[in-house]
Amino acid sequence: MDILLIHPPPMLDPKKANSSFMSSLLIGYGMMSVGAYLKKEGYDVECWNIPAFYMMGISLKNVLDMIQGRSPDVIGIELNWLHFSRGAIDICREIKKILPEVKIFLGGVHQTLFITQILNRNKFIDGACLGEAEKTFLSIVQSVERKKSLRDIKGLLVREDRRLFNTGPPEIVENIDDLPPYTLRLVKPTPRAPFDMAAINTCRGPCHFSCKHCIGNKKTYISSNLSPRKTLSAHSPEWIIAQLEYLLRDVSKIAIQDYIYCKPKILLQYAVEIQKHPILRDKIQHFNLAVLPGSLSRGTLRELSLAGVDSIDFGIETGSDKLLAILNRPYTKEDVLKSITDSCENGIRPLTYWMVGLPNETPDDLQETKNFLLKTIERGGIPRWVTPLCIFPSLELYEKASEHGLIPRFRTFEEYMIFSETTFSSRGAYQDTITHEMNGVSKEEIMARANDLKSFIIQQSDLILQVQGQYQEIYGKFHPRLTANPLDIWNKKVLRSIKGTFF
Repeated sequence: MDILLIHPPPMLDPKKANSSFMSSLLIGYGMMSVGAYLKKEGYDVECWNIPAFYMMGISLKNVLDMIQGRSPDVIGIELNWLHFSRGAIDICREIKKILPEVKIFLGGVHQTLFITQILNRNKFIDGACLGEAEKTFLSIVQSVERKKSLRDIKGLLVREDRRLFNTGPPEIVENIDDLPPYTLRLVKPTPRAPFDMAAINTCRGPCHFSCKHCIGNKKTYISSNLSPRKTLSAHSPEWIIAQLEYLLRDVSKIAIQDYIYCKPKILLQYAVEIQKHPILRDKIQHFNLAVLPGSLSRGTLRELSLAGVDSIDFGIETGSDKLLAILNRPYTKEDVLKSITDSCENGIRPLTYWMVGLPNETPDDLQETKNFLLKTIERGGIPRWVTPLCIFPSLELYEKASEHGLIPRFRTFEEYMIFSETTFSSRGAYQDTITHEMNGVSKEEIMARANDLKSFIIQQSDLILQVQGQYQEIYGKFHPRLTANPLDIWNKKVLRSIKGTFF
């Protein structure tokens, strides 16, 4: 059996795909884990990164010719987030035209939210996986191999005899350390600079917290078919080291963007364990971590820095206490400032992320955000991103939108395809992708608020560079590769790009 897993482009047209307003090159670790699981079971499997092929100048026709030449038995296509929706469906259609007998299945978070709509309206897709898919996809491959019905496989919405059958929640690998670490040597083409980055999946299950705008919160996670897991499970430090060993054969940049900050004790264990492997540690040229403000102690941050972590993403969202309470964010503004100071003083650059278009947001709230943003800059925070709130089915802010003063603009999977079809704008003009309006506040006004906050950040450029200059000696002490010149270049690049950031 030959299995092909595909990371789709935002759009089929390579020129438009290469101009997408959201980054599209990084493959989700869910699909990579499926590939590793199948490989462990003895199957021939590759993961093709279509956006990376496009970046190399390979045309859509060339890609389809390669797929037809390979003629796999089963194809899995990742639809992990909003901006792959158009490309994922269209590549399914094109493959079915040239290989009508091949079985094609979707997987990923975004398709799970719209799974029934997608399969009802796209008859050329044979099925879709509900949530975690390692065991599900292995069973698909085995059933196709043995020419058996797919209706007995847990975790599927599957088409047979022109009807759809929902087979219920998936079977999962309970002890996640039993999942094999993935290798980028499954990926074609080979990742190359400056996109030689890989993400590590450290845990599975719902976040401990209940932030209303996040799909990973414990209430939404369980209700949205993402997984039957009731609690957050984390990999052991030994598994993490094995995963790093695989990845650092092929890339030098690492990111952890899941909910491991909910388990600070095991995150500390990861940091200590990595330090025990100096050869491995020295291969890391960049190590980014997403962290909830206030969730890690000063000591843990120091150990993470010694393990190679050189930047942390802090999702601060707003400087308004009222809005933090509405979102259920589990920290105070003092927590934020302390986290930024502790990070800087331990050699980690704190990158801050902000939102507008929040429930019941007023001009006074926006002014509070500007005032607080300035305080974070003075402490050493580097504003990295400004985004409007994004709502979609399963989120409380979507399902109970009227209670929060929100008016959803999109209801169907096809309407969310605007995320696939939008190309980059240096002016940050993306108002058509705003997912909601508010009572008396239009999508244009929400877009204007985002751009106003970006302009405010740009006005602070000299201050940002000045404060970062004060910390360069500390950054260099912990991370000798972070000398003054590359840091200054990077900071200026961030400030130049802030206007075009979005989602």
